[in-house]
Amino acid sequence: MNESLFSLEAYQFEAPKELIAQYPAHPRDSARLLIIDRTTGSIDEGVVSDLPALLSPNDAMIFNNTKVIHAALCGITAENKTIQLLLTKAVSLNEWWVLAKPARLLTLGMTVLFPEGVTATVMDASAEGQRLLVFSEPLTPGRLQSLGSIPLPPYIQRKAVEEFDAKRYQTIYGQKFGSVAAPTAGLHFTESLFSRLRARDISTSFVTLHVGTGTFLPIRSPDIRKHQMHTESFEIPEDTTRVLNALPMSSRRLAVGTTSLRVLETVAGEGGEISSGYGETNLFVYPGYNFRFVSSLLTNFHTPGSSLLVLVSAFMGYELMKEAYRKAIERKFRLFSYGDAMLIL
Repeated sequence: MNESLFSLEAYQFEAPKELIAQYPAHPRDSARLLIIDRTTGSIDEGVVSDLPALLSPNDAMIFNNTKVIHAALCGITAENKTIQLLLTKAVSLNEWWVLAKPARLLTLGMTVLFPEGVTATVMDASAEGQRLLVFSEPLTPGRLQSLGSIPLPPYIQRKAVEEFDAKRYQTIYGQKFGSVAAPTAGLHFTESLFSRLRARDISTSFVTLHVGTGTFLPIRSPDIRKHQMHTESFEIPEDTTRVLNALPMSSRRLAVGTTSLRVLETVAGEGGEISSGYGETNLFVYPGYNFRFVSSLLTNFHTPGSSLLVLVSAFMGYELMKEAYRKAIERKFRLFSYGDAMLIL
């Protein structure tokens, strides 16, 4: 394999600022869709609501039904300094690893004050600069809705509008709180679109992967093979494995989002069969990876130098990926979390 495909520099591109979506399409399924055929190399254009016509009866779509928690908190130190926190991983409902800005304000043993009498004590620091905080009460999803806000990605250059983003930065089918970032490919789906998919006998199944901040962080190593993926928890229910393992060989297995793909590929056996259960994954998909289950992918456009872009390159081929991104930018597709989508067949 061409060694240049393992160079981080190969996954850099210029994302025009005006194309970075600050708000999502309305309605959800009106987002534009770049349609790529890996067999022919053709690149066409449509909208997300075209999906039923682009797929065939007996095809299967697999969605990530995680929900985003209100993981962005604002606290006050004893010196009356404001500090912004992002919850990244729960040790328990009372203990959370966080990213802090500015992190230098959080020293071991100090206390941070939050609204409604909630406090937290800094107990540890990681090599990556995160802090472990022990909170005075459990941060359940319901409690976080009153204490925190939806954590929009940093390239969305505006404050979260609580009522709007709390609804719009969630999929309509999300069921299980646990993510600090949305599985963004799923943001394009509406009840009407689901009805039309089912009417065409396209099955819709669900897995859960709780998305961590590491999914979206840029790769630091010049050789991408040395990148260490973070670990995320997942669940695959038995009804999902029953449907997917019964699919005929001719059926497309369409992962909705890179998170769904990573779950499915984590549990797929050599013969492509899927197993149910709970687990954790740090699967890093890069060129040369042998896909065992997923045959098609619906995904958004990803940031330069990210593990998500590398995954897409591995799935569709590097040169075709570069051409698809070039055309998307040329045609002024909207980029990143609130942007448009790409269907890779």
